[in-house]
Amino acid sequence: MALESLGEIMAGMLLSHEAEQDDGDYREDGLLYCGKCGTAKECRTEIMGKVFTVPCMCRCAEEAYDRRQQEFREEQRRLRIQRMKVEGIQDDSLRNVTFDDADDSENMRKCRAFVEHWDAIYRQNTGLLMTGPVGTGKTFAAACIANALIERGVPVLMTSFPVILGTSKYELNDTIRQAQEYDLIIVDDLGVERDTDYALEIVFQFVDARYRSGKPLIVTTNLTPQEMRKQTGLAFSRIYDRIMEMCLPMVFTGDSRRAERRTAKRGILREILNGGNE
Repeated sequence: MALESLGEIMAGMLLSHEAEQDDGDYREDGLLYCGKCGTAKECRTEIMGKVFTVPCMCRCAEEAYDRRQQEFREEQRRLRIQRMKVEGIQDDSLRNVTFDDADDSENMRKCRAFVEHWDAIYRQNTGLLMTGPVGTGKTFAAACIANALIERGVPVLMTSFPVILGTSKYELNDTIRQAQEYDLIIVDDLGVERDTDYALEIVFQFVDARYRSGKPLIVTTNLTPQEMRKQTGLAFSRIYDRIMEMCLPMVFTGDSRRAERRTAKRGILREILNGGNE
């Protein structure tokens, strides 16, 4: 095929797409201009030595295109974050927990700092051991960290030792693999593994896999660091030594958040049942 014929074919393809003319558009020097922004909707281009007039985007069309692209990217990001939360945070009641719902306690400030300095924490493989009585906010604080990091696109898995212990023998390899892959692992309720040697071995395999991955780990437990150190037996010491090496203790004290919520709910219900009068 001759080059001239090829140029004519290409020109024909370009010329078959004419610029769309809207109300208010006008022509100047043989080119179509947008009546809104005053910039060209057509331009001249040279193909094979011949000059042709072809459509192009005016400024307001470019801006509209950029907005659509930004909206598309934001929607894709929202869907990606939503998928990461569904896959990573196994308790669906914790997927919407944020620092906006938290108090300004010292522990919560530390948790915010953990997120703000995540890059350095990840490089240093530094985790947290959240200890304290039932209901003092350990799981809530851990979930705030999980959601904040996922919003930044960080892969986080938040699970619990009861869930891990419920893993079948056929699923155990996948569970161990998860312990190595996520950038951050959060595991709730350390201490429930004290029932059987088999349970202790599963927990050790999970913790050890995380230890060998060189990535941060957050653990919550009702045990104190002192109670963990006092545990006797090789199985316990292997687990707790790994965790104490990987994680900085953070002690949660005070009244139970769950008890406070129950009291508040009962107060609201009592007021409703009394017709708004105490």
